[in-house]
Amino acid sequence: MTNLEIKKILVPVDFSDNSIVAFKTAVQMAKKQGAHLKLFHVFDADNNLYPESHTHNSFKHPGDHIRALEELAFAARNEHGISCDIDFVNGHVTTSILQTVIATGTDIIVMGKNGHSGDRKMYAGSHTYDVVKKAHCPVLVVPGSKVHGRFTNILFPVRPVMSVLEKYNTVRPILVNNEASLHLMGMRDPVIANEVHIISKLMNLLKQNADEDNVDAKMTYYFNDDKFAQCVLNTVLESDYDFDMVVITAELDDSIREFYIGDYTQQIIHQSVVPVLVIRPTAGPLPKGEMLKVLETGTSIFS
Repeated sequence: MTNLEIKKILVPVDFSDNSIVAFKTAVQMAKKQGAHLKLFHVFDADNNLYPESHTHNSFKHPGDHIRALEELAFAARNEHGISCDIDFVNGHVTTSILQTVIATGTDIIVMGKNGHSGDRKMYAGSHTYDVVKKAHCPVLVVPGSKVHGRFTNILFPVRPVMSVLEKYNTVRPILVNNEASLHLMGMRDPVIANEVHIISKLMNLLKQNADEDNVDAKMTYYFNDDKFAQCVLNTVLESDYDFDMVVITAELDDSIREFYIGDYTQQIIHQSVVPVLVIRPTAGPLPKGEMLKVLETGTSIFS
């Protein structure tokens, strides 16, 4: 398990209001991380089948899209002093984004929660949701109309899964470079007895590493029930900490169907009012008993 370095940021742009907000948020992230920004537009091949649905798009020709991309890149370079280029292809949106991620070695995708379908508070757009399901790099899903210049209060749910350790290593550069506070929220199902020991050990490991990174970390616990997603969403809305990011993992369950994301992840992606950093674990889940054995051995899990 290695620490993420954010040096290449990909921003899919469809010129919707939300994608422009995601672009501006990515600009600020690039400044903080010293990263290169790539703006990426897909001329959606499926749209050729439905020309009557283009009423939302003020651009009539491909050249209009390219010029608009160049204008955004020019602003990023000249107004903000960051490295930025553009790319565009004709194809299917999700596939084109994922292929570009692999070809360019992208470290993180920053994209709007909704495209031209509008700011539907209860649902992420279909392309965003598909990218989150299938991308092997982290995806920052940016909702609404607010540009996020800094991430200073980060909510970090801790469930009894080993991927929370990988999740910390991924968010570490954002924590350090933004001098952010980290809110560790331990959550377990009260019906499952041995989860309390797993959560305790995970929380202590995370707090120890946050202290070593000079990150201000707070710890709270939620043991009421197994409605974890609703707990996270309510915490964002009701807390005095004014959270500006939630960090979660996209746990896949391919025993049900390919690229199925669990209900917990789905609900937070669709309903969060603040950006959600979604991380796909590199390893599969461990049984609870095996997890506890690994944690009790004291083996160094962070690297």
